[in-house]
Amino acid sequence: MRLAALGKVLTLSGILLTLSSLLAPMTSCSLLYVVSGSMEPYVPVGSLVLLCQTQPSVGDVAAYSLYGKTVLHRVSSIDLKGGTMLFVADADPAYPSVVEIGKVRGVAVLVVPLLGYIAMNRLYTAFFLVAVLAIMLSSSLYKISEKGGR
Repeated sequence: MRLAALGKVLTLSGILLTLSSLLAPMTSCSLLYVVSGSMEPYVPVGSLVLLCQTQPSVGDVAAYSLYGKTVLHRVSSIDLKGGTMLFVADADPAYPSVVEIGKVRGVAVLVVPLLGYIAMNRLYTAFFLVAVLAIMLSSSLYKISEKGGR
């Protein structure tokens, strides 16, 4: 990948991470990052997920609370009379989870692969933004020197 293209990808990723970090608290949405492969290939490890508090439907990827942790799986059925939902993992649907509707945190509305690795640690986010600026600056300087040499 050329240096300029890499700079554009990193810049876009940085803007997306910054905007989602700023906008999520102002809405009924939150950001999650994926640490296990249970939802692969749809949601790979290291993905950043924008989760909004809406009522899930069958087939949606939704998050629920389990033993103080947030779990992201696909909704396979909803029992409104029993007040439960059945969730399954994409990678291993053999072990379904029955979850009370009140423990459902919301639906995944945006999945950005790899961006979760940056969001996992705020220090990496600052490093990432500095790296993006450095790549953009070096790309610009390269273009200037290339034009000056002709």
